[in-house]
Amino acid sequence: MDSIEKIAIAVIIFTITSVLAYLFKLRQLYLVVPKLYKHAPVTDKGALCEIVIINRGSQVEEDISVDLVPDLDYTLIAGSSSELELTGTTIKIRRIHKKSEESAILLVEKGNFDVSKIISISSKATKGKIFKRITEVPPNAASMFLLLACSIGFLPGMIYGGKLFTYANNYWTQYSYSQQSELGWGGLENYSSSNTSESYSKTEFPVRLLKKEKIKDKWNFTYEAYNKTALPLTVYTDQKKIGSDKVGEPRPYFSSLELQPMSKGQFTAVAPVNAEIDGYVDVDFSFRNGEEFFYKIFQKIPVSN
Repeated sequence: MDSIEKIAIAVIIFTITSVLAYLFKLRQLYLVVPKLYKHAPVTDKGALCEIVIINRGSQVEEDISVDLVPDLDYTLIAGSSSELELTGTTIKIRRIHKKSEESAILLVEKGNFDVSKIISISSKATKGKIFKRITEVPPNAASMFLLLACSIGFLPGMIYGGKLFTYANNYWTQYSYSQQSELGWGGLENYSSSNTSESYSKTEFPVRLLKKEKIKDKWNFTYEAYNKTALPLTVYTDQKKIGSDKVGEPRPYFSSLELQPMSKGQFTAVAPVNAEIDGYVDVDFSFRNGEEFFYKIFQKIPVSN
C-alpha cells in the first residue's frame, strides 16, 4: 500500500505542476467597455466612453492594439498610462504588466458607440477577447487552479502532509544519528527533539549494548547507561508485547535503572527466545529525565549465528 500511495502522490504532484506550468504561460488578454456616457458637456454631437484593457495572465503583454470601426471619429481624452496612445482608429499600448490593466477615456463622434464597435484586441503574443461587463472577465487561471487544488486537496493534504512530515523527520533523524542507526537503534525522533539529547553528541547515546547471551528460554542483553545530564535519568525496558500489563501479575521482561547526574551503571534487558523474528530481537526502551519522558525507542539486535 505504501508503494501505491507513493506512486499516486508522485502522479498527483506531476499533474499539478504540469497544469500550473501551462496555466502560468496562458495568455489572458481582455477588453471591457464598462461605462458609456451619452451626454458629455465637452461635445454636443458625441459621447464619452471608457475602455479597459485587462491582462489577467501571468505574462507581460506587449504591443497591444485595439482596433475600432473606422466610420466614427475618436479623440483620446485621458489615459491611465503615458504608454497609451490613439492613432487613427487604433488604440496602442506598448506594454501591460501581468495581472494589471490600463484604461482610456475616448470622445466618440459621428455616431453611436457600444462594444460592437470594437473590431478586435491583440498583442504581440495573442488575440484577446471582448466582454460587455467587467464581471464576465475570467480571473487569473493559475491562481484559480491553485485555489481549487488547495480546496480539493485540503483533506488529503492533512493526511499525506502529516505522513510526508513524519517521513522527512524520520529520515533526518536517521541521518543525524547514523552511527546509532547502524547499531540497530530506531524510533529516535522523540529523543532527538528532547532536552536530554543536548547533553550527548550525535555519536553518543545514553545506553549501549555490552553483551548478549542466550540462557535457557531467555535472551539476556547487558547494557551500560551513562547519565551526562544535570537531572536524574531513569531507563526502562519492557517487552510489553510478550509480557503482561495486568495489575498484580509479574512482569518478567521489565527492568529499569535510575542514575544520578554524571553517573553510570549496568542493567539487563530480558526477552524470551520466541521474541526472535528473522534473526533479530527488538528491545523496547523508555526514558525519563527530570520532567521529560520519551518512549517508543528500540534496538534491533541480531541474534542469529
